[in-house]
Amino acid sequence: MQSAILLGEIRKCWRYKWIAMGVALVVCSAGWFAVHLIPDKYESMARVYLDTQSMLKPVLKGLAIDSDVRSTVAETTRRTLLRRSNLEKLIRDTDMDLLLDTPEQKEHLIRELGTSIQVSGGGRNNIYTISYQNRDALLAKKVVETSLDIFVETALGVVRKDSSMTEGFIDEQIDDYEARLTAAEERLKEFKRENVGFMPTEAGGYFQRLSAAVDDLDEVRLEYSEAENRRNVLAAQIEGEVPFMREAENQRDVQSPLDTRINAMRERLDDLLLQFTEQHPDVISVMQSIADLEQQKKKGMTFDGGPNDKVALVNSPIYQELKIEFAKAEADLSALSERNRIREKRVSELRGYIDKILKSEAELAKLNRDYEINKNNYEVFVGRREAAKITRDADQSVDSIQFKIIDPPVVALVPVFPNRPLFVTLVLMLGIGGGLGLAWLVSKARPTFDEPNEIRNTLGLPMLGGVSRLFTKADKRKRKLELVGFILLFMLLLVAYSMLIITHKFNINLLGLV
Repeated sequence: MQSAILLGEIRKCWRYKWIAMGVALVVCSAGWFAVHLIPDKYESMARVYLDTQSMLKPVLKGLAIDSDVRSTVAETTRRTLLRRSNLEKLIRDTDMDLLLDTPEQKEHLIRELGTSIQVSGGGRNNIYTISYQNRDALLAKKVVETSLDIFVETALGVVRKDSSMTEGFIDEQIDDYEARLTAAEERLKEFKRENVGFMPTEAGGYFQRLSAAVDDLDEVRLEYSEAENRRNVLAAQIEGEVPFMREAENQRDVQSPLDTRINAMRERLDDLLLQFTEQHPDVISVMQSIADLEQQKKKGMTFDGGPNDKVALVNSPIYQELKIEFAKAEADLSALSERNRIREKRVSELRGYIDKILKSEAELAKLNRDYEINKNNYEVFVGRREAAKITRDADQSVDSIQFKIIDPPVVALVPVFPNRPLFVTLVLMLGIGGGLGLAWLVSKARPTFDEPNEIRNTLGLPMLGGVSRLFTKADKRKRKLELVGFILLFMLLLVAYSMLIITHKFNINLLGLV
């Protein structure tokens, strides 16, 4: 069913084949002539490789600035190559300004060059491509050559300028941070001078110092409690001892134990005076003990009977020993009491200065932080300055950037635009398609029935019969001549198309041959 409909449409279009052929001939003739009139454009192209590696790079690794920065400079140069100043220089160097008469023409040429010159490439392979199209192949080559020269000169100039600007910037930063560092040192010194006694010590900050002071106070209090208990025990023992005992007459000339204790206490007093003053608690305690022993000695030299009694009362050695130990315990207790007072005072002072000390510590931490930041930045910039100097010296000894021409610009012999074989083919397809389309539209505008079944299907009426057309010999001859003529014209159209394709493919100038 579908094939029958398609065959019917083809027969209807075939009825208007000369209309289709006429349209195809007119369209192809006009289109091919228009394609021939399109001006040629020749393209010149150059490819350059940017080499940023050098023999010194492995040697100077870690000492100089990485040369990969040069790739960034080249990429920046690629993006700024088509700025106005470079395009004006390009116009002067290629003598295109000689053809300009008005400023408007110059502006138009600058805009045209800015859009026509193509600069691409870069990236990891560091290969850049510069291309330009123009009707004049020689001018296209000159434009690409000049653009390449400007590209190289600009990139090298930017590298040198960047190196100089980098060193100048680093020197400015070093001077700035040196001044900041000096000011920070002065502020830190002045702050320490004004806050003596409130600074963190080797023991740490405020809370560490307070904790250490509280621990010392607790230790002194513990020692005081132990000394107090020892004194109480000695006092209880003294109460249970007899202070005096009888001494025989023949023993009166012998040095008593009390004298021995007095001498021992005096020796101890001499040792203490070598270390402390008379106001020291231990010295005062020993001196008091000596006075007590002297008083006891005087009381103990009485007799227990009348004048004729031969037995005298003397101090008990055990009692005297306990008294001496008791005196020592009293002296130790007094010394510990003084130490306890001093520790309590220290803890109280620390707790009383909590706001000032914490504020001083916070301010000191801020000053130290500012000082360290300025110091680190200063040292970093000093190191960078040395690296920049090494890089500059290395760049002066060898070329930091080397441009290697991969494909130099040449005068193009074959135009790159228009693609005439493609355009000729498109015109042929447009002519044939347009002719077929017009024939089909005419067949729809003037409908006919080619088959009896079409009448039956279209009108819905029964077919009683049909009359066939009989062609005479003259009619048949005419139809054959028409068919041959149509085929010849179509073949002529295809031959013309083939000749045009061959001509444009091999760049043959038919008009010149004629």
